[in-house]
Amino acid sequence: MNRPRRCPAGKGGECVVSRWPHCAFAQLATVAALVVSLTSCESVSGSPQPPTAPSPYTSPPPPSVLATARRYAGGDEFDGPGIDPRLWGVYDSVGSGGAGLRRPSQITQSNGALTISCTVDGTTGGMMYRVPQLHGLWEARVKMTAASSNIHPVLLLWPNDGNWPAGGEIDYMEVTDPARLSAEGFTHYGADNSQTYGSVQADLTRYNVFSVNWSATGISYYVNNVLWFSDTDQSHIPTQPMQPAIQLDYTGGHGIAGTMTVDWIRIYE
Repeated sequence: MNRPRRCPAGKGGECVVSRWPHCAFAQLATVAALVVSLTSCESVSGSPQPPTAPSPYTSPPPPSVLATARRYAGGDEFDGPGIDPRLWGVYDSVGSGGAGLRRPSQITQSNGALTISCTVDGTTGGMMYRVPQLHGLWEARVKMTAASSNIHPVLLLWPNDGNWPAGGEIDYMEVTDPARLSAEGFTHYGADNSQTYGSVQADLTRYNVFSVNWSATGISYYVNNVLWFSDTDQSHIPTQPMQPAIQLDYTGGHGIAGTMTVDWIRIYE
């Protein structure tokens, strides 16, 4: 499963105005010149800035099994009237590998959940959390509809300094199965974008909690608190802060539209 990655504007290799995970190789030089510390496919101009105050819509939730004894560092319960711009940079760009478009209009928030929708012709969305962190635990409760295999729900961590691929990439959930009955996890490393990966079976049309624990000694991938993949090779482990992103990626062609719904995302040190 060795394929080029995308900017948090998309997986596969892209990113224009918005600058996020998975930027097209042909555009990497341009992107690098546009940003210094953050590659974010965000909707307007400039690099995202950290929140100036805590979001009124996020508060420390009860710890999960994996989060026991950890300090809550942030996240979003998606309980507010709309996306909190102090926490998220929303993509407004071309899509993964230059396929389709990422538009803020494809992301909605209501009834305590965030939903990203992708049309059959590839108008979709994604967004990145503004606060980077070195090591920790990231958890998200997510579900999705069945769709075409060219529509990929993704939860990932992206290097804050924009140094991709050398800075690494951690995809702790990527779904290519159109029936949404299995997920994959990837660790990207090295200037040549080498990858290790694992897969897990689950009914993803129902809510599941995907988690990744990243430390100086390894990266562990979980679903519903059960370990399903890990990478402990020291040469594969990112050494710089990263930011979480939520993306519904489109890779080209036509097919069946789909959605990805996130109930919450929680971050621990």
